[in-house]
This record gives sequence, structure tokens and C-alpha cells, in this order.
Amino acid sequence: MALYAKGWLHNHRQEHREALVALQRSFELDPSRTGLPFELGFTHNALGEHEAAIAVLRSAIEREPNNSLLQREMAYSYMQLKDTANARVHLERGLELCPAEKAEQRAELAWNLAVVCRDAGDDEAFQRWVQLAWTLAPGDSEIHRIMSSVLEGLQPPAAPDAEDGAA
Repeated sequence: MALYAKGWLHNHRQEHREALVALQRSFELDPSRTGLPFELGFTHNALGEHEAAIAVLRSAIEREPNNSLLQREMAYSYMQLKDTANARVHLERGLELCPAEKAEQRAELAWNLAVVCRDAGDDEAFQRWVQLAWTLAPGDSEIHRIMSSVLEGLQPPAAPDAEDGAA
């Protein structure tokens, strides 16, 4: 089995250490292989090695600046490091590049932009991105379920009825 395919399979089995070994070897042999920098960056992120992911992804983005998946994974690395400014740059670029027909991916990017804006204290942008994410997310998608769950927890408590407040 080819090293890249072996690494991909390990990742999808949540065997990230094994994936890293195969993907790094594959990268040594053919660093320009399509999909390899994304998969290697993903693996580093899964292992909590965010700086290593950024190094791999930065080099890949220099070669493929219009790849929305690379932009998304780079943003995830920065999100994990709590670097909201860089995360926002890559999420916005990823959303700009993501094809219109990929509604679920676009919704995920918009949702992550909302989270980054909330973390940065930009409530207006948070609301704007949540609205876009909600509009884009297909009703049966995983991102729709995640947003529903999180937003339900953010709802303010209902105001008491005037009669309830009367003594």
C-alpha cells in the first residue's frame, strides 16, 4: 500500500501517530503530492502539534494559495493556539475560495469565523457570521446539528411574565 494511502487510512481510524510516520515518509519522497500537505497538517493538528501543522501548511499555501482546504486547516491550527487574528484571516480566505456548491463546508467556515469573532470580543461580527452559517448549513448536516446544540445553550433565559413577577 502506498505510504500516502496508508497514512490517510490511519488518520481515518484515529491512529494519528501511525499516520504521521507514513505521511512524513511520503512527504520525504514526494512533497508535491496532491492532498499530502493537508493530510500531514491535519495529522499534526490531531496530535496537538499545531506549530508543526502551521509550518507544513504555510509552505503548501505558498504553492497553492487558492486551496480552501489548506486555508481551513491553517485556520484550525491558529484557533487551537488562540491566535484569533490569523485564524480569522485564513477562515475568511477559505470561505472566499470555497465553491458555492459546497454549502456544508462554507457553513463550517462561517461558523468557525463566528467562534473566532466571539473569542475576539467582536459580537457584531459573531452575529453576522452565525447568520451566514445558519443560512448555508443544510438541515441534515453535522454542522447544522453542532450549531443547533451550541446556539440552544446561548439562548438568554425567557423573561418572566408580568403576572409571574407580581407579588
